[in-house]
Amino acid sequence: MRSRAFLSLPAGPLTASQQLRRGALLGLCLMALCPAACNNPTGPTGPTGPTGPTASAAPPATSTPATPPPATVAASPAANPPDSPTIQSEDCTAATRLTPGVPGSPGHLIPSTRNPNGQSELAALMRSMEATLKAARAQLAEPGTSRPPIGPFLPQFRRIRCSWPTNPADRDAEFDALAQGYLSAVSLLDAAPDRGSVAKAYDAVLAGCRSCHERTCGGALAAINALRLP
Repeated sequence: MRSRAFLSLPAGPLTASQQLRRGALLGLCLMALCPAACNNPTGPTGPTGPTGPTASAAPPATSTPATPPPATVAASPAANPPDSPTIQSEDCTAATRLTPGVPGSPGHLIPSTRNPNGQSELAALMRSMEATLKAARAQLAEPGTSRPPIGPFLPQFRRIRCSWPTNPADRDAEFDALAQGYLSAVSLLDAAPDRGSVAKAYDAVLAGCRSCHERTCGGALAAINALRLP
């Protein structure tokens, strides 16, 4: 009841000391009646809510859908036209289809100083083979004991099986059999390990030339015999 006595102040104007005492008593009463409010003047739930300061929420991230890379279309290899096959050396056989219209084919003979009418693809190839063997003969005729640096001949010579002859009918099974025998001798010449075996293999190549030209186109025999070793 002590506090009640303090509150029962005389009516009328208060002195300065009475006003101070009254303010102090009011403050004590408020603290006694509402301790939580006195200890936390901003409210029971904290300054901004039940969990204290709240960070400002970041705006939801908007994901941009990934753009797929453009599809890559593999280029298909260009096919050779049926009328112009690419002749690889391993495909040069009697079954190889010859290409019409190429230099040396019928109606498209190659100009020649030996034949005013021109020459076929096979005739031009054989002229080149003759020049190659002539150069090899010159090296074989030189004195020495080591293998002469000649050849290989097969990559060039094997085209005799798939070149246009002067008369297309001459490209028959008999001609191809002779050509295969000739090319076998050429392979042995390329593989000959020493000077002596090279000379024997060279003579066998010339024998293959003669066996074919004794059957047809005998005019080439004189040029073949001129290629013999001395």
